Amino acid sequence: ENRADMEEFLKKNRATFTLLRDASQKLVEKAGIATMPGSFLIDREGKVRFMHTGYKGDETKKKYEQEIESLLKK
Repeated sequence: ENRADMEEFLKKNRATFTLLRDASQKLVEKAGIATMPGSFLIDREGKVRFMHTGYKGDETKKKYEQEIESLLKK
């Protein structure tokens, strides 16, 4: 909800992928996201293959890497 909170989080947790700030929570409502931040890994056909809620530092990064590797093998 708060841009300053998002920017502070991103200073500590750099992202190398596209980010979307959903201040009006339209996407949150449509997708049924219960926890922020939320992230989605989308395959080559545009299908959501993995969804994450929250962020747990290295644990989440490791999951992203494993899931991306599995998608690249297909």
